[in-house]
Order: sequence, then structure tokens, then C-alpha cells
Amino acid sequence: MALPVRYLDAAQSGTGHAGTDVDPWSLADYISGHTRGMLVHVKAGTYTLTGEGANTIIGNNHVSGTETIGFPLILRGYITTPGDLDSGAVTTNQPVFTVDAATKYLQTSQYCSNVQVENITFTGDNATQSMRVQGVCRFRRCRFVNTAGNVSNPAYAMNSSTSPHYFQECYFENSQSYSANNGLVVSAANAFFVGC
Repeated sequence: MALPVRYLDAAQSGTGHAGTDVDPWSLADYISGHTRGMLVHVKAGTYTLTGEGANTIIGNNHVSGTETIGFPLILRGYITTPGDLDSGAVTTNQPVFTVDAATKYLQTSQYCSNVQVENITFTGDNATQSMRVQGVCRFRRCRFVNTAGNVSNPAYAMNSSTSPHYFQECYFENSQSYSANNGLVVSAANAFFVGC
């Protein structure tokens, strides 16, 4: 059975859009509308969340006990045509999810159980982490970037919780200068990395 397909475009504003290729979702539509059993094509652009503290960018509408392996949520980045980022080097032309202040960071919902993310960049300048991964998630050809120049703690590009997470051909970067862990970009309790 094919998954319902939605489109997300950073240039779209307002709410109430259908999520089709001719009337794509805005970021607000996506936040309230994405759920399991859906494929979301994410067009290249910058998507900035403005909430306080942790900003759940994936799995906002997932609820404990409702996730099943047969109904994945798939987010797939593209530039002009879905699939155009699927080969070649991982590029900086990917869609970018970010936050608007250093006191904030991105995260996935703890209730995610079958999330697949491809060709998307997650960035921020939080002194601890730019992206916190919870629930069972798989990332392919994604970028995780933390631009915080932190000197007192490691500023992770990606901080993984105890749920299993999978990273394939992903890129991790930070610009921190923390002396004890200079260059430490990932904190992962139960993660698997292939070709990163």
C-alpha cells in the first residue's frame, strides 16, 4: 500500500494548505499535520522553529502506544524534483531545519517508532546540542551541524537517547573549542553508524 504523499515548502506561508505539489504545506501545516503512515517531500529552503527550549520537528503528533512498524513516517529532502538528492555527495543544498535562538534545539518525539529521514540538514548553535534524537529513527544522507563556539561543554551536533538510532552516510560537524573534548560532535547511547 502506497503512503499518502505531502509536500513541504519553506516559501509557503499561512496555514490550511493541502500539502500537494501545487499547494504545499507551510512549516505550520507540517507541524500540525504530519504523522505516521505518510511520506513528506521537503523542498530545499530554511525552516526555522520559534518555540521555546526543545522544538520537536519530527513526530509532533505521535502518541505513546500508537506507533507500529507497518506505518512509517518518511521525510525526504529534495531541491527541485523528489529524488534529486538521493545520489552523489551529501550536499549543503539540502533543506535545513533550524531554531531562532541559541537557547533552543531541535528534537524528535520520544514516541517515534518508525521514522526515516533522508537528505535533510539539522542545525543550531545551542551550547549543548543542535539535535536531540529520541524514539526509533533512521537517518540517511543527513547533516547535523552545531555552530556554537562553546568552551565549557561539548556542543554536540547530535545527541542520541537510549532508543536505537541508525545513521547511514550522514555528516556531523561542530565549531566548538571545548578543550577536553575538542572535535567531539556526537553523543550516542545506542546508535549505529554506516558510512558516516
